[in-house]
Amino acid sequence: MELVEIGYFSKAHGVKGQLLLRPSCDFGPEQLKTVFIDLPSGRVPFFITKLNPVSGGLIVTLEDVTTVEQARLLVNKPVQADSSIVIPDENEDDLAGYALHDVSHGFIGSILRIEDHGSQQLFVVSQNGKEMLLPAADELIEEIDDDERKVIYRAPEGLIDLMRGE
Repeated sequence: MELVEIGYFSKAHGVKGQLLLRPSCDFGPEQLKTVFIDLPSGRVPFFITKLNPVSGGLIVTLEDVTTVEQARLLVNKPVQADSSIVIPDENEDDLAGYALHDVSHGFIGSILRIEDHGSQQLFVVSQNGKEMLLPAADELIEEIDDDERKVIYRAPEGLIDLMRGE
């Protein structure tokens, strides 16, 4: 099974351990049975017992997450699922869901989407539940590996540190 990031848990919802999943791509919620979260102990599967669509996301009830305290431990964590549930975008050039790797900094995050800002396009990259904007200029892209769903990127000097607030 190939896992891809489908969004992140933005906050706990209610008092019974439910979470708000903010999707980063289109997927079939009816097919979503298990999600995977990277925790200090490793990648952990969580089984979904209930999904409720709401404005801006899905309220998710996870088996064995029954308190607000348990749910808060998962807030801002990227959520991964089987890539087979992701609905492919009709735009062949779309790199949403690809991992962005910088030649100097290594893995940066997952590309959520590409936004057109008039004179330039920007990658919107999810890094630890936060969004980072990076120029999507051809001269900064070293390689696109469709098999690995990975973009090798050469950010201008200092840009990654600036965007991370370092």
